[in-house]
Amino acid sequence: MKFTNGFWLVRDEFQADYVRDIYEVEERENELLAFAPYKQIQGRGDTLNIGMMTYTFTAPAKDILGIHMVNHVGNYVKSPSFELYGDLDKSPERKCEKASGKEKWTLKSGKLSLEFETGSPEMKFYGDGRELTCIKSKTTGMMHHKQGMNYLVSGLNLGVGELVYGLGERFTPMVKNGQTVDIWNEDGGTASEISYKNIPFYYTTKGYGVFVNHPGRVSFEVGSEKVETVQFSVEDEELEYFVIYGPTPLEIIEKIHSPYRKTGIAA
Repeated sequence: MKFTNGFWLVRDEFQADYVRDIYEVEERENELLAFAPYKQIQGRGDTLNIGMMTYTFTAPAKDILGIHMVNHVGNYVKSPSFELYGDLDKSPERKCEKASGKEKWTLKSGKLSLEFETGSPEMKFYGDGRELTCIKSKTTGMMHHKQGMNYLVSGLNLGVGELVYGLGERFTPMVKNGQTVDIWNEDGGTASEISYKNIPFYYTTKGYGVFVNHPGRVSFEVGSEKVETVQFSVEDEELEYFVIYGPTPLEIIEKIHSPYRKTGIAA
């Protein structure tokens, strides 16, 4: 789903609340919790009349890192849902470096690591020390439609020449760059964008995959709204996704879906 008119402007029917700042981070037993307001906090007055995204960072299995985002926590469990498990890396490596009043955090599982710092909304993923992808400014936030619908949107950066594959059964070109893909199973024949077996999972030629763990309609803009971003959005107040490092396509698939050896995260 597209929310912008060109690169700079938000569409007239939407009001955007983008994450502007990772303000504070808390360490928990097996996870990191980060509070990310929709405004940079420079004084007490900046804390008034604003919203906030809450991130939870986890490592459910080796070479897999998860990001859970929530704007407002609901009171019921949505279903149907993907059956998840993971017990290989319940104590991921965590490191915090403090300098110039900021905290630089690193969360590592196997050969995959995530880095971010307070005072910025940006995050970077590394595999074997090589940058895989990143989350840039004005990528994650809430989009409020004038008719009352609320959409949580996020996304990961695409490099020059990076190709995207996956998203389940599709009858469109195999390379997904430039396509809009809605994850929703429908009977539309075999000659349209509608398909029977949609899966909110893709992988790229840079050696990582992304699984969006959401039971409802997930809309992917694969370099089709912003050419350097795979954007995913849901009409909801929370969203979770996992980044899986391979680096080969076979290793990515094995790590996300290995029901016989119980080494993946999705059954």
